[in-house]
Amino acid sequence: MVGPSSQPQDGECAPPTKEFLASVMDEAVGSELLGVIREVKAELKGVLAELRMAAGQQDTELLTQARDFFDKFCLRLRSPEEAIRNNAEELRRYRESELARLHTEVPELQAELARAKDSAADCAAAAKVLDQRLSEQARQHQRLSKEQDNAPRACFSQVSQTDPGQ
Repeated sequence: MVGPSSQPQDGECAPPTKEFLASVMDEAVGSELLGVIREVKAELKGVLAELRMAAGQQDTELLTQARDFFDKFCLRLRSPEEAIRNNAEELRRYRESELARLHTEVPELQAELARAKDSAADCAAAAKVLDQRLSEQARQHQRLSKEQDNAPRACFSQVSQTDPGQ
């Protein structure tokens, strides 16, 4: 059995060091970022192909500008790609900045969600009140229609009872 202060014995492996775990983590995150960068490059190539098709032979200036932008963007992507491969500190700073950004965005998004839920609850309550009012108006309309339909009969009935000789 290997204790915290004991050395590994024959046939046992030493526990991984913090540095080793950090380098494995950096490598995993770095390769994930490289995958994302490659996906962005591929998507940009698709956009460039669509621009070429859209521009055709008519607007070569737009096509030239798009190609220049694409080339500059790819050059910018190569630099972070190499930095990620060669510099674990760059990756740590990036990861920390993204975490900080997320820590600020999550509460804002939660507050926005709470406002949306409150608004939805208010709308549901208002809809319920309007539905009740509409039901009441429909009942009143039905009652008034019935009274209106019965009014000529009631009039005729009163006239024939008061004047039986005619």
